[in-house]
This record gives sequence, C-alpha cells and structure tokens, in this order.
Amino acid sequence: MLAIFLAALLPPRAEVYTGSLLGVSARVVLDEADQLAHVQLNGMVLGGQVEGVGWFDPEDGSLKVQPSIEKVMQRRACKILSASRSQETLTIRLSLPLFGHRSMVLARTG
Repeated sequence: MLAIFLAALLPPRAEVYTGSLLGVSARVVLDEADQLAHVQLNGMVLGGQVEGVGWFDPEDGSLKVQPSIEKVMQRRACKILSASRSQETLTIRLSLPLFGHRSMVLARTG
C-alpha cells in the first residue's frame, strides 16, 4: 500500500537525489518525461524551506528556476552556475558570498 502511495508522488521515470552543503539540504526529483527538476531546499540560512521547479532553457541551454527559488538565491547573493549529472550523482555548481564557487553533490537515492 505504501509503495502505491509513494509511486503516485513520483513522476514516471523520476530519479531522486539528496545532499547538503553548508547547512542547506536539498532534495531534487528529476522528471525525465517533462524534463523538469522538482527542487526542495531546507536550511536556516534560507529562512526555512523553499520549493520550486528548474529546467534547461531549450534556446540557450541555460539553467532556469522558478521565481520562488530565484528570489531566495538573489536575496542571499547566491547564484546557480551549472548542473551536471553522472550515473549516481547530481552536481550543482554555485557561487556563494564569502565561500566563492562551491559544488553541492547530491547522491541518487531513488
């Protein structure tokens, strides 16, 4: 029964990645069918939890995120530089104040 409930929450062919960096934890569900990333971030530096969707712009290939995430990132002078995926990890390159460029490596969990 629980498996049926969980399957309904995840899009078909979805991959789940989790990890953390500098007090911020992330959960990303990659939806292959719609080519979207459903992102959930948690951390005191963010003011709690923020959720949204990310995608690659089909015209220029740049990484885009919903305004809910963009506003939180801008307020903290943070910027997402890039995202890449290997077989078992999702790596998000970030530009952070005081820390410079850092990578948040998320491990595949689902």
